Amino acid sequence: MSDNFEKNFVIITFITSFFTVFLTTGINIGSPAIASEFGMNNVLQNWIPTVLVFVTTIFTLPAGQITGKYGFKSHY
Repeated sequence: MSDNFEKNFVIITFITSFFTVFLTTGINIGSPAIASEFGMNNVLQNWIPTVLVFVTTIFTLPAGQITGKYGFKSHY
């Protein structure tokens, strides 16, 4: 593998890992404000981070299939 490919791979992995944690923390911190804005009770408020996890899970498999089919080429 080329040195440039490995460097770019590490950078992209770092950025996506950071933003995943940042987004999840932001949703958890912001969910009380979202709930009060929309007049939600505690049960509905607890669905906000759960929906985030569901959406992430739903789009992870198709995104992996698409990138596996079109995006990643062997560098050997």
